[in-house]
Amino acid sequence: MNAMEFFKRSLIFLGLLGLLFSVVGGVLVYLYQDQLVSRFVDEANKRIATPIHADEIKASWWKKFPDVSIVLSEVVIDGSLPGPTDTLATADNIYCTFNAWEILRGNWIGEEIHMKKGMLFLVQSELGDNNYTIVNRKNPQSDNGSGFKLEKIELTDVSITYLDLLRTQEYQIKVHDVTASLASDSSLYQIELQGDITSEKLEIASRKYFQGQPVNINAQLSYHQPEKRWNIQRSELSIDGSSFLVNGFYQGLDNSVELTLEGHNTNIKTILSLLPQQIASKFDKYRSRGELYFSGRLAGSMEEGENLEARIDFGCRNASFDHPRYEKGMEAVYLSGSFYSPQVEQLDKATLTLKDVKGSLEGRNFAGNLQISNLEQYRIKGDFQGTFNLNSWQKFLPPGEVTTTEGNMEVDITFEGPVNYLKSTTSMDKFKTSGEILIED
Repeated sequence: MNAMEFFKRSLIFLGLLGLLFSVVGGVLVYLYQDQLVSRFVDEANKRIATPIHADEIKASWWKKFPDVSIVLSEVVIDGSLPGPTDTLATADNIYCTFNAWEILRGNWIGEEIHMKKGMLFLVQSELGDNNYTIVNRKNPQSDNGSGFKLEKIELTDVSITYLDLLRTQEYQIKVHDVTASLASDSSLYQIELQGDITSEKLEIASRKYFQGQPVNINAQLSYHQPEKRWNIQRSELSIDGSSFLVNGFYQGLDNSVELTLEGHNTNIKTILSLLPQQIASKFDKYRSRGELYFSGRLAGSMEEGENLEARIDFGCRNASFDHPRYEKGMEAVYLSGSFYSPQVEQLDKATLTLKDVKGSLEGRNFAGNLQISNLEQYRIKGDFQGTFNLNSWQKFLPPGEVTTTEGNMEVDITFEGPVNYLKSTTSMDKFKTSGEILIED
């Protein structure tokens, strides 16, 4: 027998062995389906303190071959808060996979969980109770009590809502396709996430942030149960072609948080999405090209009445900005800016600063500085120098009684005061200005 013939016979033998293994496994799962389902339900009841309802529960050898799968259809999982309407999760299908050899040895060690077309609704009540504490703490996490590991958790088309009635916060995300892994060592959980989501709603104290943003996430997290502390290792979020590196922690025991963000390849759209919607909506039509940079920090306590400080530093080098409505845009723009608020819920204490601004409009240079304090009432202070063709400048003005312009204008001014002063002839003279404007031709 030559080597080639031996190789062919070996392949045939292995194929027949694999086929036999598949058929025998399928037959055994079919014959012992009731016992497998009953044992799964018993094991689930030991580990989960709230009821799980399903229209159908069956065992399958083929869904996640070569593992044994328990398939739950039309699933409803109750939350841990009292009341008949408290639902933690629903799903069209949930697959739980187990190693076949471990089942034969009597060990129901879960390897994978797959959830498709579902909803998770997480709630914290006004009293601080929640509906997601469903793990039965009286039951050891594994037979030796040392921990457990899920190689894969897969969520597809799952909506997740977190509603914090105690702190007036709401978060909504749509999970398109996310793969995760989970490992536990005593009270420490290690989590890895990767996939695509959409941030549909992020609302804190009636202020909306980060709406309708598609996000690709690649994150490493850990959770320490005694302190209710989430640690975010160097994780990456990709938003509209921009990437953000995130580090920090959130500690539930005292509701403290510290997060840092660093942006790469950012644009004006993604930077604005991180600001409160009341501010971002005024500029969301603008487009940008060129090098923009960004970094941010959020630190403090999320308790009501406590300080939660936010700072965002940003800028651009050799960038351009334009609005779809206008024929021309600003070119070769350089600036450095910052947004600072000692309390993110109070925009009247926030400040937006633009420094060392310079650029050109149709080949004519301009420069200046601007500070806006009290982002509820808009008190501004700044200076501006530039030369403009009036016809080009008019294209940036709202439609009005002036329909055509000609000539040039040279500006060198400083200004300071609340914007509201400019809305009335009786208060306009209180708005401080100095400098000169020269108009020719």
